[in-house]
Amino acid sequence: MKRLHRQLKKYGILTLVTIVLALLSFIPLRIAIAYHKIPQLQAILVLGGGENRE
Repeated sequence: MKRLHRQLKKYGILTLVTIVLALLSFIPLRIAIAYHKIPQLQAILVLGGGENRE
């Protein structure tokens, strides 16, 4: 019975660590994908305003 308890505890910790690592790697992956899909800024267009403000 103790052996079963030790195995469940070991696999429970392993599962928890795996879930945490998966969640921590998911966020940077989504940021990288979003950054890749965003077009790069090529120019800025200013409409209106005086010449002194440009």
